[in-house]
Amino acid sequence: MAPLLIFDIIIGEEQNTVGIFGCTLSSSQSTEFLLSRSQRLADAVKVTLQLVDAKRIAGHLHLLFATNHALQAFHHGTQRAKTVGMEILRYTAAQRQIARALDLFGVTRSTTQLGGVLLGDSQGTLLSIYTQLLSEIGAQDTPQVLEISTRTKAEEIQCAFNISDVEIGAVSTSKDTLSQFQVIAKLVYERCALLSIEK
Repeated sequence: MAPLLIFDIIIGEEQNTVGIFGCTLSSSQSTEFLLSRSQRLADAVKVTLQLVDAKRIAGHLHLLFATNHALQAFHHGTQRAKTVGMEILRYTAAQRQIARALDLFGVTRSTTQLGGVLLGDSQGTLLSIYTQLLSEIGAQDTPQVLEISTRTKAEEIQCAFNISDVEIGAVSTSKDTLSQFQVIAKLVYERCALLSIEK
C-alpha cells in the first residue's frame, strides 16, 4: 500500500484531492500537542486534516466513503458540523451527534494508531504535508493499521457500529475469517451511507 492513498472526488463542478493515511505514534504524546501541531501544519498550507483513532476504522475505504458523504453534505447544505473535518468524523462514526462521533473515533491520550484524511488542491501538497506531519508528531507511516486484520479489531468495530453476528451471517457467503472481515467493512460502509438519508 502506498504511504498516502490519493483519490479525486468530484462533486458538482468541484474536484477534491483526498489523501487517506494510517500511521503509528512512536511515543506517547498529549492529545493537545498532537491535535494542535497537526492543525497548525494543515492551516499553514490551507488543507483540511482530520485525524481519527484507527482502532475502529474498517479499511481505507471507510475513510474515503465518509469523506465523500461529508463533501456531498456540504455541497447540498445538509451538513451538521461547522467544518468539513468534523463532518468527515461524523460520517466515519455514522453518528448524527458530533459528541458521540468523538467518543468513538476521537484521538485520545491512549491512541497509538492514527487514521487520517487530507483534503487539498493537489497531490503534491498532500504528500508534502503528510511527510511533515509524520516528522512533527513522531509517527511512522503504517497504512495497514486502517485495515481489519485481527478478530479483536473486528469485534471492536462490530461493537461500535452495533453489527450483530446474525447480520454478518445474513450477508456472508463464507465462514472464512477474511471474508467475514470484508462483510463487516461492507456493513460499516452501509451505515455511513444511511446517515446521509437520516433526518
